[in-house]
Amino acid sequence: MLDYDSSLNPVLSRANTHELAPLHDLVMSKPFSEMLSITESYLRHKSDHAQYANEIASEIRRFGGNTFANLARGGRGPSYHEIVCDVATALKVPFNKARPVEDIEEAILTTVCEKAFESMTPEERLELLGKIGKPNLSFLKGGSVMALQAILRAGGFRSYQLMLIVANAVVTTAIGRGLPVVINWLAVKGLSIAIGPIGWAASVLTTLNQLAGPSHRVIIPSVIHVAGLRLQHKLRPCPNCSALVPDSFSFCNECGTRVDQQS
Repeated sequence: MLDYDSSLNPVLSRANTHELAPLHDLVMSKPFSEMLSITESYLRHKSDHAQYANEIASEIRRFGGNTFANLARGGRGPSYHEIVCDVATALKVPFNKARPVEDIEEAILTTVCEKAFESMTPEERLELLGKIGKPNLSFLKGGSVMALQAILRAGGFRSYQLMLIVANAVVTTAIGRGLPVVINWLAVKGLSIAIGPIGWAASVLTTLNQLAGPSHRVIIPSVIHVAGLRLQHKLRPCPNCSALVPDSFSFCNECGTRVDQQS
């Protein structure tokens, strides 16, 4: 049974088929639990995931709920806000339950970034900081976690870029696919350490699964991917160099190309 969730459905409805593919694969990785494959929209479109984004949203919510509680709700899962709070609690993320979903997602991504940095070698940390335009922080020995925290505390598009890199790597490690726009940007930047599967991303995924337990194996990467999609919608790829540029910018901050007239 479909129902609309204002914190989830609009994000998936804006996504294209390639961006929805990781969520499709995560849901279909549980063939004895999923109900997506018997929906009319799925049977009609199958490989065109964008045609049944709302069905994917409903399936994610069912995976995020207890089976008996879902039955009591008429087959519906809990609200997406409740699911994101549950994931944050399972991962021991400091967060305020009264805040919007977007804020809690960013708190989750911040924690995931910190765990990723802890799993990287000093060389990987410095490469990552340099590639997102923060070489001035590399004086911190080994690209310390302090450098990462400085970027995340500052907010803005550099923190979004960092969160997207880590979210993409973790989801790619979990399911073999990520966000095409992010992967293309990383390839252009030559950031080999963030195009998974890679050692530090696998370590992060293992840590997250150990924290949350088997019941969260689908929902954790799903929430991370949705958070990445939401962040991606605040940015756009430069048509010239593929850099991810904030929607509010008129020019690419890396190559100077005008972007505000691009579709």
